[in-house]
Amino acid sequence: MKCEQEKQATYIKEFQGGQTELENRLALLENKLKGSSLPGGSTADTEAPKKPALIIGGWPDEQASTVTLQKAKDILRQLEVPLDYSEMFVPGLKRGYAIIPIPQKWGETEDQRREAVQVTLQKVRNANVMLGVGPTGAHKKLWMSLSQSPERCKKSRLAGKVKRAMLEMGAQISQLEVEFSTGTVWYNSQRLSSAVMELPQQAERAGVGWVRLDLMAKTLGKAPHEVQEAWRAAPQGGSPPPLLGIVSWNLGGLTGDKILELTQNFAGDVVLSRIHVFLLQEVITEVGLFFDSRYKWILIFGKSEGAWRGEGILFHSSLGMHHHSKVHKHAISTTIRHPHSASKAKFISAHLRHHATAEQATALVSEWGAHMPKHKAWIGLDANETFTVTPGGAPKAHTSRGEELLHAFALWKVGLPPQSIATPTFHPYNTAMQSRRLDYLLQKGYRAEEGGVHSCRHQAASDHDAVWTVVAGAPAATHTKVSWGPRRLAGDYQQTLDHRPPQPCSDPLHELQQVALAVTVPGGGADRFHESHQLRAQRRAAQRLAPGGASARAAWKSISRARKQEQRAWQHHNIQRASQMDWRAKRTLDQASTRAGWEHHLLDDIHWQSHLRQHFQNIFHKVPQQSTAARLQTLRHALTVACKQHKWKPFDEAELLEATAAWHKGKSTGPDGISLEALKVLLQDPAWGGGHQLQEGDTYQWARRGRQGTELLVVLRRVMRMARGAFMDDTYLWSHNKDHLQRVLAELEVRLAKDGLAIHPGKTAILFSEETGGGSFRIGGETVDCQRWGTEITALGSPLTFAEPVAAITSAMNHRARKAFSKHSKLLRARTPIKARIKMHTTLVRNAALWASQSWPIVETLHKAVNSTQLRHIRTMLGDSRQPAETWVEWNARSMRRARVILYQSGEPRWSTFLLGQTWWLYGHMARSTQGGAEMLQWKNLKWWKQQQQQIVAVGGLDWMSIAHDRQAWQELTHTFIHQFDVPWATGKQGSIGNIAPNRGKSKRSAPPVKRQLRYRGGQQALPAAP
Repeated sequence: MKCEQEKQATYIKEFQGGQTELENRLALLENKLKGSSLPGGSTADTEAPKKPALIIGGWPDEQASTVTLQKAKDILRQLEVPLDYSEMFVPGLKRGYAIIPIPQKWGETEDQRREAVQVTLQKVRNANVMLGVGPTGAHKKLWMSLSQSPERCKKSRLAGKVKRAMLEMGAQISQLEVEFSTGTVWYNSQRLSSAVMELPQQAERAGVGWVRLDLMAKTLGKAPHEVQEAWRAAPQGGSPPPLLGIVSWNLGGLTGDKILELTQNFAGDVVLSRIHVFLLQEVITEVGLFFDSRYKWILIFGKSEGAWRGEGILFHSSLGMHHHSKVHKHAISTTIRHPHSASKAKFISAHLRHHATAEQATALVSEWGAHMPKHKAWIGLDANETFTVTPGGAPKAHTSRGEELLHAFALWKVGLPPQSIATPTFHPYNTAMQSRRLDYLLQKGYRAEEGGVHSCRHQAASDHDAVWTVVAGAPAATHTKVSWGPRRLAGDYQQTLDHRPPQPCSDPLHELQQVALAVTVPGGGADRFHESHQLRAQRRAAQRLAPGGASARAAWKSISRARKQEQRAWQHHNIQRASQMDWRAKRTLDQASTRAGWEHHLLDDIHWQSHLRQHFQNIFHKVPQQSTAARLQTLRHALTVACKQHKWKPFDEAELLEATAAWHKGKSTGPDGISLEALKVLLQDPAWGGGHQLQEGDTYQWARRGRQGTELLVVLRRVMRMARGAFMDDTYLWSHNKDHLQRVLAELEVRLAKDGLAIHPGKTAILFSEETGGGSFRIGGETVDCQRWGTEITALGSPLTFAEPVAAITSAMNHRARKAFSKHSKLLRARTPIKARIKMHTTLVRNAALWASQSWPIVETLHKAVNSTQLRHIRTMLGDSRQPAETWVEWNARSMRRARVILYQSGEPRWSTFLLGQTWWLYGHMARSTQGGAEMLQWKNLKWWKQQQQQIVAVGGLDWMSIAHDRQAWQELTHTFIHQFDVPWATGKQGSIGNIAPNRGKSKRSAPPVKRQLRYRGGQQALPAAP
């Protein structure tokens, strides 16, 4: 009887269990059908609805569930989270995580429950709880996340990938509509993907749904193969938190320039395209700290004294700005700070040499540790040590030097993020040697998501692979809209002006800014190097090869060689264009050779603005503020009185046009973006500027604004030539009497002191016009002796001396000419027609060589010297080298004669001709001036003046200053002045061009007939020889 009862009880329990299972299945079916709608699909998940829950973890996977549960409860209780975690459980016997259901409390709204979950997640993340050391040696952190349906995650990933691919191909975000819960994306009302709709005929499967690549190409106007490549390259995922990628890489010896060029290989690489910071070792550099930037990458590199090679840190400019960069012994460090947040991190790249002893390693890590921050840091290290991992997950060293490193890591509180410790990174070129692990990444204050070793050594021609890792929580990339820099006219600017006339009753400044921006485009008049399609395809093919193999090595060598060839061909093409007076090509070459990175030295100081302001205040802000305020008040009062008594006369249009004539192209705009090119166009437009054309400056007014420097040099040279027995210092004071000059200096010191200024004794040079007897002066309370006889001082870039002024001028002229010719030698020596190159030589070299030549004395020796320099340059441009068995004297005579003929045939004037013409114009201007120049020219009596100015008087007569007031008459005398005092073309020993050619041996044939007599206008002498 009892057995029957027990049997019936068992049947009843089984029946109840089956009933319960049936009820659960019915409830599941009802929930599935509840959200169904049209036959085309459903927006609801096809699986059973899951209750919301939080997952907390970070403990070892083999930990007992009871231990995990108790530790999780203890942490949540200490953090005082606003959630009920009494129903928390661990799904299994051994797990490293626990699940916390989030049921809705009685009377609690959905918004309140959501807020409680957010507060809990924030508290756990901010606590930054460490749970021990993982198998790789990295610290394990407590983490918490919100559980989601796997099906929903897959749909979100599909929508996110489509959105990412569209944006990377140039889609406008305003036209994109994304529904992550169904994996559906629309662009311009065209459905591109879905995870719930039926598969269309033209679509292809993608994950849990489908995608229309043909519609993506059609809506964006792209070729189908471009869309295919972009779709394959697009990563999975919707809008995950940004990841910061870090790499440690021994480059095996690359210069800073090659490192920046290497960044062009990162795009399309599965790992390197995700990296933001590269910690580099074995960088070829000089001693010191250096900066460079290109392609939106910033490179900080350098080395210490005695180091073989240096280290570097390369990071993307979107991360922020660097500061406190410093070179250590075999290491370099910097701190990167995000501009729009308080986040910052320190990055260190270090290299322990293979020959370093344990004691040397201890000293090195001690120095590195002194710069270790308290919170967040990343270290890239070529340790030249192989570490392994113990069964407990801790790193293990095998040498005493390695033990010193691990001890230092423990003191620094740094760990090893995921990076595949067992994978070798060093692959010797000697294949008989074994590959081993030498490179590591260390982290402090971060929890890396993933990492490993990337076989990319062949891209840098190195024997080391890169160690990489990524960490969540990277700052959002900053893309500052550039509002500075030059702007050039757009191709259709006239059409834009025709459709945008001035609007009445509007803000004129705002309207001017808008039209100026509309008719221009960013960028100056220069071109950039662009890789060919073949090279890009070759790089994509190399990235798909098996990494580390011989084929990959050969492919990357070929890519590097092809890129160098294309760059050289591009540069050679620009040189050819620039040598033919193509100024856009010239600007392109100048920009390519411009020194980059100078601003990073300034910006590396985090307080650079205040320090720069203080620096200039120490220089200029020496007058008390009260004194300056009083002077400004006096000036304002005087202006107020003047405005009441005088009629205000604004500048007229002619003055405005005269000012615009001096504007230069390619200048950077201000914050408003209005360029000078746009203003010139608007002034010429009938609707905007009245239709008046710009006028050039007066051709007879040589000394325009900004050119009074030559007038000053004329005066100074007059003083030094005429004031025998005079004194002079570099404030341009002079006197016949020593006592008088001392009193003038004392009075000047008194006046300067009122403005907080003083004469620096060490920077004052006093010249005496005779060889002995100069004595000394008292300046600033110190004794300053006269400079020795023959000392030169430089005024406005031109030498001044009492002894041999012609020799000093000639030497300075040749120095400037050599520098200018060397700077542009590639253009001037290009294999292009010589006539255009001579014209370019006149533009690029003559102005530098003949700087302030209008103030030079009119001496034949000086004129011959400048002509000889010009001919030597033309000879170099011709490439006329010595023939076999030809002596230097013979070669010099032959080559100079040939250069003189080529110069004459080109039509360009000789430098002496140009010099004399400019001198004549300057004296005419100074004679017409109402103050300054005219008084100095009339100084001394008429007899002395006739002797000193015999060249000017010989042409203009004794009353030449009166003639100078008549510009037309003075201009007509220019030719006479040049003809009378210009040096001859040659000595006259050869009578024709035929005599210029070198003798080719004795011949009985007579010389060829003269095709053209090279005569100066009005002259009777044939082509002369070299001066």
